[in-house]
Formats: sequence, structure tokens, C-alpha cells
Amino acid sequence: MPGAVQKDRGEPSKIRIGTIASTNPVVLDLQGTMVDSSRVGALGSYVPVTGDTVAVAGQSAVGSSASSWLILGSVTVPGASTLSTINLFAFNFSVPDHSIEELEFFAENYNTGGYVWDGFGEVTLPPLDGIYQYIFNLKFDPEPGGVRYCEIYVGGVQASHLHLATDPFAPGADSAYTYTNLGVTWEGLCTGGTPVNFRVYQDTSAPLTVSYATASIRYIGAP
Repeated sequence: MPGAVQKDRGEPSKIRIGTIASTNPVVLDLQGTMVDSSRVGALGSYVPVTGDTVAVAGQSAVGSSASSWLILGSVTVPGASTLSTINLFAFNFSVPDHSIEELEFFAENYNTGGYVWDGFGEVTLPPLDGIYQYIFNLKFDPEPGGVRYCEIYVGGVQASHLHLATDPFAPGADSAYTYTNLGVTWEGLCTGGTPVNFRVYQDTSAPLTVSYATASIRYIGAP
């Protein structure tokens, strides 16, 4: 690294965004070009972490490609903070008997940065790969008999499921009623743009109303 800097001393610097591909030794990924530790250095205040997005200053005496790079520090990926949480709300949603339904959320309550297909139960993740956390809670109207369940599907695959029948803790006459409050969570690695569905089911021999439901999708960060 010192030799590379000395060779190209006095040349104008260039600023780029890259990713730390590895730390032992340090390898920098600049938009698909791997730069090894012989041409990479870091400010003393920054400790390289694999997967970090970093700003780097480059220097070169020939052409437009720098021969030496100095890591200035980690940076925030545009959109990762502003699109970190998708919040969804619904109420008075009727679920037919013996039917699996995708819960439809109300467009006027969307707070998603435009990454939800309005009027449908399918949500499209932001264009960021990484770890996502899902939370889904709902309340059915009380009704004796039958079962209810709720589940989260990610990329067409069931990620989380809660299946409940009669509430054994309800006192007296209420013991004939099934659970009205259900909730599931899931956290895992997802690809940006993956479809997500929040589904409900009931078999009480008649349509049953979900009085309210909430769901959130939170971008945790890079894997």
C-alpha cells in the first residue's frame, strides 16, 4: 500500500463506494472489481467489517482506474433507513368459511414508500437484500366453534403459521369461544423485491370478520 501511494503521488483523488469483501486479508469490492490488500488502506478510526458499505478515496497516475485506495469509513445505503419499516393496517375484513384469504390492507393507511401493491394482500419488499423481520397480529370477532389461523408467506413459501382452536383459558361460558387474538412473527434472509403475503383462515360455518389487523416488515440489515 505505501508503495502504491508513493508511485502515484500528486495525482487527483477519486471517491467511490465499495463493499468490504473480506477482512483477513482485507479485500475491497468496487462494483464487481476486487482490490486486494496490497492496494487498500484504511483510516485509523475505521476497522473493516465484512459486508460493510464504505466510501473510499482512490489515486492513479495512469487512466481513470486508481491503483491505490484509502477506506474513509462506512456509509449508509440510500433507502435502508427511510424504507426500513413497512407498516400496514386493516379492519372489518370478512373471511369466508373454510377459506384461506390474503388479508387486504387499506391504501389510505399505507406508510411504505410505494412498495405495496395498493388494494391487495401482497407486499413487495424494497430492492434491498438482507435480513427482514415480520410481525402479523389480528383480532377475529368472537364466534363459538371452529378454528382460526394466520400465517406469513415469503416468496410463496410459508415462513410462519399459528393454528388455534378453543381457548382453554377462557372462563365459564366464554370457554366455548375460540381464540380471537392471533399473531405470528418471523425473521430471515430475503431477496429484495420478494412478494410477501399475510393470510388468514377460519371454519366457523359462516363468514367471520377480522375486526382489525396490523402487520409490519422491518429491514434489519445486510446478512
